[in-house]
Amino acid sequence: MNYKPIAISLKATMLILPLGIIAWYSGNAFIFPSLGPTAYLMADDWNSRLSLREVLGGHICGVIGGSISYFWIVSPATMINLSRLQSEAGLQIAPGAGLAIFLTSVLMILTKTSHPPACATTLIISLGFLPKMHDGLIIIFAVAVLYVLYHFLFMMIDKANKNPNFKKEG
Repeated sequence: MNYKPIAISLKATMLILPLGIIAWYSGNAFIFPSLGPTAYLMADDWNSRLSLREVLGGHICGVIGGSISYFWIVSPATMINLSRLQSEAGLQIAPGAGLAIFLTSVLMILTKTSHPPACATTLIISLGFLPKMHDGLIIIFAVAVLYVLYHFLFMMIDKANKNPNFKKEG
């Protein structure tokens, strides 16, 4: 039987669940949509070992690009108050989203921190879902915690795989 789908799913869950608990306990957005793809990439390609530079750096670029876009173009509009056709909010949001993706992509390329889920982070911020500076800092902290969990979990699994007393069924 192929256990890979279950193993990947359990790893991704183990990476996200502690952040969900922190979010619940603190009342802050320690989980957000772009964290899911990051956790999935970590769980799926376990042996490639995503670097802290890529993961954290990419999301930092996303926070910067999204924040600049939100405060320069989008604010005070948000996707939440986009309620009718051809609204003023929509006219602000469309170029704001484009600018956020542009800035984030440029920053990731220049800093060599390419991490595609960071483009979701930039949209989360630029579209007004988590636009405050406080939100950006929480996003960066949550990504750092996710990476620490990934590193710790990887070390535990790697150690178990190298243990001669640990027998793989197969």
